[in-house]
Amino acid sequence: MTDQPKTPRVSIIIPVHNGEAFIHTALDSALAQTESNVEVIVVDDASTDGTCAVVERYCRQDPRVRLIRSERQSGPARARNTGFDAARGEWLAILDADDWYTEDRLSRLLTEAELEDFPFVADNQFFIRSEYAVPHRRLVRQGRGRSRPIDAEALLEHDRLGKTASMGLLKPMIRRQLLIDHNLRYDESLTVGEDFIFLLDCLRCIGPALLILEPLYYYRIHQKSISTSPSVDRIIPQLDALNRQIEHFDAECYPGTRRRLDKRRKKLVQYIRYKSIVEPLQHGDLAGVFRRLAADPGATLLLLQSSFRHLERAMRVVFAQLQQLRHRQRNRPRHSGPTLPVSPKATSKT
Repeated sequence: MTDQPKTPRVSIIIPVHNGEAFIHTALDSALAQTESNVEVIVVDDASTDGTCAVVERYCRQDPRVRLIRSERQSGPARARNTGFDAARGEWLAILDADDWYTEDRLSRLLTEAELEDFPFVADNQFFIRSEYAVPHRRLVRQGRGRSRPIDAEALLEHDRLGKTASMGLLKPMIRRQLLIDHNLRYDESLTVGEDFIFLLDCLRCIGPALLILEPLYYYRIHQKSISTSPSVDRIIPQLDALNRQIEHFDAECYPGTRRRLDKRRKKLVQYIRYKSIVEPLQHGDLAGVFRRLAADPGATLLLLQSSFRHLERAMRVVFAQLQQLRHRQRNRPRHSGPTLPVSPKATSKT
């Protein structure tokens, strides 16, 4: 195999913790890119399974793969920052260990970024569940056009706080020098929501990103990857990080962005109040529930509203299933000819 150029065009950063089951798919997609001038930096966050053994096999087979091992688990934000520090490429791209790229993703993003003169580009995503073979939804409706710019206000407008398919999950590709110039890094105090805060930082410092509307990134949903119900201890740092972002967006200069940031902060505060009651309830700690309700009586309303929303969603699912059942019954084929008698021999048991 020929030596790789000294400066890779793209550095692909793959943070991983106990990803033995999926890491090979991510690595295969990174190494199969039509843009072959890449380096792949796997940052292992103190895995306790066979992840490192899998990655080491790839390192022996392809010199473009490097493995960096952490002695203690520090979270995905620090793992990504470690990858940034080790990267040598002109561009930096993120790939989660349980996801994968289409084989032309990097070349498509590079072409569009250079054609439109954007140093910051991202793409639409397919969401796929591990138990199924085909994607079940996209992150963004494609609509018309090939791409569109997104700024901080657009990110906030289309991000759905606490939902799996949210704009904050975009996996950008950015010129490395810009991250160095603006000292842009992932917030290591966060274990959930770090992608969103990083994107917001980049949009504030670099300017709008180019969003390619065709899905070129496959986001795998499985039990370990779902973070739609994080604990209060993991949400509070999100609120702190959001408050720091609000300080950067002056209401006079960024009225729309500031308004949406304030709305997001209000939702986070409500969610923290709600989770403060739900968590002791889930553990059967009724005394803890009553203590929380005594300290925050208004949280009772949040609990009731959530219960009604869950009931409403369950009723919609049941109604849709009943409609499907009636539709199948109406369209069941009927025999118009005479019914033939069944012979006793056909029904007798041997």
